[in-house]
Amino acid sequence: MAPEDIFLFKGITERAADLADMRVLAEVRLNWQTIEQECLSQKRSGQWAYMLGTKLLELRAKFGIESPIIENLMDHADLDLLTYVFGNIIGEGNSTFKKIAQAVSERYRYSASWTRKQLTLLVRRRIVGRKKVATRRYIYYMRKSASS
Repeated sequence: MAPEDIFLFKGITERAADLADMRVLAEVRLNWQTIEQECLSQKRSGQWAYMLGTKLLELRAKFGIESPIIENLMDHADLDLLTYVFGNIIGEGNSTFKKIAQAVSERYRYSASWTRKQLTLLVRRRIVGRKKVATRRYIYYMRKSASS
């Protein structure tokens, strides 16, 4: 097994000893891009990205080891979570912003402005689509599966 594969598998566990092993592997030099690509190619890439990103943050905090892939992994994990949450709210049908914002507020206590910002991000990433149905009124729908 390549050291990058071992590092990745140790990065998605919760065993305390794996962090020390990751330190040793990181100090020997790793191909960070290979680790990132393999992590993000997994079926549940958002969950893997979150687990590995969190472990890399621990590695930095405890041992001062920097990884150039932390930000990308955490961004991927955040996007995966937003896709899941908005997918559950929007569902199979079409939803108005008002309906989405109300559901987000009731379930998660986030403001309408936060919801608008996240919806805009998801529309830009082509995860959520929107159709204009009236002047200044849109219907939102999921473009791809909300489960990862």
